[in-house]
Amino acid sequence: MSSEAMEIDASTERIDRISMKEGGYYAAVSAGPRAVVDGLTDRAIAAVSATGRIGKDEILVIADFGAADGLIATDLISALIDSVRLNAPDQPIRICATDLPDADFRPYFQAMSLPDSYVSRNRNIFATACGLSFFEPLFAEGELNFGFSASAMHYLSRQPAPLGEYLHSVNVREAEAAPFRAQAAADWEAILSARAIELAPDGRCIIAMLGLDEQGRHLGNTVGSNMFANYEAIWGSLADDGLIDDDEYLKAAFQQHFRTRQELEAPFLAGGSASLQGLELLGLESQKVDCPFHTQWLRSGDTQGFARNFVKTHRSWTETVFTNALNPRRPAVERQQIIQELYARYEALVRQNPKRHRKDMIHWIVEFRKTASPPPRQRRPSST
Repeated sequence: MSSEAMEIDASTERIDRISMKEGGYYAAVSAGPRAVVDGLTDRAIAAVSATGRIGKDEILVIADFGAADGLIATDLISALIDSVRLNAPDQPIRICATDLPDADFRPYFQAMSLPDSYVSRNRNIFATACGLSFFEPLFAEGELNFGFSASAMHYLSRQPAPLGEYLHSVNVREAEAAPFRAQAAADWEAILSARAIELAPDGRCIIAMLGLDEQGRHLGNTVGSNMFANYEAIWGSLADDGLIDDDEYLKAAFQQHFRTRQELEAPFLAGGSASLQGLELLGLESQKVDCPFHTQWLRSGDTQGFARNFVKTHRSWTETVFTNALNPRRPAVERQQIIQELYARYEALVRQNPKRHRKDMIHWIVEFRKTASPPPRQRRPSST
């Protein structure tokens, strides 16, 4: 099936969902997120070793939280398995890719059935998937040994407020951003509470979370133009031209928040919810990964190819935002034509001045562990 036909089919499915484009599209065009995941490999190998579970007479459980189509992290997981097999040739390992109910895991399981997959090349590897939210526990108490997540936990569990003419909380004034900040704080606590339940003693988690660094940089806003501001301008131009109505224009919004260092640290401080549940923060650092498409354009000078591939890489996760905003009573083909026009206009914008467009990725790398037992709660002094 062609990608165009696949897009039209997707537009006839349930409206108002968060998901990546289907059929392995996300992994195929996401060189930046793949580079982020690959960059976690050595850290992940060290974390799994530090769990103390390698070589034990028990199954080793590893989770990829917010895995999209499950294909981005195959190299990292393969490296983890290889490292475990050096000391535990037959230890059972369960790999679980998790995402929301609308995630398309078919390409993941198709890849696992190939002769060169880490499942086919090794004994006692069990590949599974879970279509439930990482805001809740997805494993039994103490079952998880190592979990990781990349470019996923900046999504919120709900849209806390409308954004009006804006698409992302990062571009609004403080008053409009406050509900997003509050929701992000509650969601971060929920994420950590769920992991505190799931993790075995000395279990580890590494999370690469899109965020706002100390220099005020974030995804698509390092140098040059602001990617979300560009989307706001182009979406507005569709309204100005009568292609979408006012309700559709105002409905589009990203259910995301880019957290700061302080927001991520807070639950781990003394008396914070994470520390009270036995989670210990091991590391927190910002990381910038340069836009691979911009780098390639600098080498090749192929502006047409750059514009096409640059827009494709963020179309993989932005399309449902705009599709959800369109009136579902519009015919599917008409909705798809509007979406095609949106991305065609973005491509044209990139071609006009390619040096201003790049999607550098700004992540916080958060690593924490579950202590053998949570610290004792402080008793309140009795009143006299």
